[in-house]
Amino acid sequence: MSGLNNIAVEVKKTGEIMVRRFLTRVGIVLCLGLLGASVRGQPFQLPTANGALFEPGGEERYFVGTVGKPWTSGTFGGVRSEGGQPA
Repeated sequence: MSGLNNIAVEVKKTGEIMVRRFLTRVGIVLCLGLLGASVRGQPFQLPTANGALFEPGGEERYFVGTVGKPWTSGTFGGVRSEGGQPA
């Protein structure tokens, strides 16, 4: 009877090893697939059809500043009021 128990234990260990190897291989394939997808990336695209930003001096036609102030007041982080932003 102990011989059958030893065989059953060995079969169980072999099955666990095979499952572990399979999961390791699946994990490697998934990681390589994700790495390949991230390397390709996406093409850069503006959120608007207005391409004036890439033309020399086109900033004023791309950004909308506050009336009477330079175009930089309409950029991200630009201050539209007199004075600075509180920290």
